[in-house]
Amino acid sequence: MVLRCYGGVETRQDTLWLQPWLPLELPQLPFHLTFHSQGVSVHLTIGSIALRLGLGQAKPIRVRVESVERDRGPGDSVYMAPDSRECTVTRH
Repeated sequence: MVLRCYGGVETRQDTLWLQPWLPLELPQLPFHLTFHSQGVSVHLTIGSIALRLGLGQAKPIRVRVESVERDRGPGDSVYMAPDSRECTVTRH
């Protein structure tokens, strides 16, 4: 329930959606999930969203964070500050 409500985790049309909403009482929420055999580590704060996909042979997955939707592959890291619309992607 925490992931669904506060993390905003959903799957729609073969895409992993994250639309978080953290209350002030919960300033951060780290969690790990697996989507289409791809491990995804997520760290949410009130002002940022960070994702890191595990290394390995998994196929790229489609990820939507807020309104930004892209394919991400093993080893990719994504940092987004939704208020500023800043989005940084790093490939390892």
